[in-house]
Amino acid sequence: MLHTIKAFLSSVGLHIVLLSGLLITFNFDSGKAVLPPAPSNHLSEPVIAEALDLQMVEQEVARLQAQDDQKRQQEKDRQAKLAAEAEAAKQKRKNEEQRLVALEEQRKVKQKEQAKLEQQRKVEEQRLKELAVEKQKQAAEKAKIEAENKRLAEQKAELEAQRAEAERKQKVAEAAKAKAEAESKAKEVAAKKRAQELARKKAFENELAAAIAAEENSGEQARDREIYRGLIAQAVQRQWVRPASVQVAECVLRVTQIPGGEVVRVTPVVGRCGGDDLFKRSVTQAVEAASPLPAPPNPDVFEREIEFLFRPE
Repeated sequence: MLHTIKAFLSSVGLHIVLLSGLLITFNFDSGKAVLPPAPSNHLSEPVIAEALDLQMVEQEVARLQAQDDQKRQQEKDRQAKLAAEAEAAKQKRKNEEQRLVALEEQRKVKQKEQAKLEQQRKVEEQRLKELAVEKQKQAAEKAKIEAENKRLAEQKAELEAQRAEAERKQKVAEAAKAKAEAESKAKEVAAKKRAQELARKKAFENELAAAIAAEENSGEQARDREIYRGLIAQAVQRQWVRPASVQVAECVLRVTQIPGGEVVRVTPVVGRCGGDDLFKRSVTQAVEAASPLPAPPNPDVFEREIEFLFRPE
């Protein structure tokens, strides 16, 4: 740009010098140029040449002026364009700065949000840790309670077992006591029964002795035989157990025995034994239970097969 201006000014200066030379003789009063006189033989040609040169100079000056104006306009346009571009760049820079400020604000906001989220995360992590600790504590407490419940259940089961064992032992003791009492009572009953039997036997013996004394004048063997049959009937009576529901009656029994009174066979005499079959079987079992039978008071009256009358009492 500076180089172009310098070239333009140099050209203008050159043309001014030329014009100054041409216009030295210019007549300012008439407005016409006064040229120096030329040789006589060449007078018209220099004047024409000078007029032509002036016109060309003016044209050149006009052209140069037009070029200069055009260049100045171009430079002005360029400067305006540069100014517009600078303004646009400035506006763009301003917009960019605003955008960067906005981005910085967004970054700060985002950073704050991230910090807030980080704080929330830390709070949540702390809460979760506390929750985990609480869960562990609850689990430990639950395990402790379960262990205590298990211990109590085992203790209860042990107590129940001890109570059941105590009850069993008590029942066993009560059963043993009841058994002992029953045995004692049975022994008392048996002793009483034996006492009664001894008393009855003694009474019978007394009666028998009286009968023997009363029948001294009868045949001694007949008397001894009747006594012997009475002793057998008495022994069978002691062994007889009355059935719960039975038809009883008198019964003549035929007994086969060996010396010593061992019973070999016993049968009710047909037609001379009343009662039902259960009664007859009970009497037969009583005879077998009374074996060996009592010995006769007189060995001479022993009979291998003997009949006697059984009267239920």
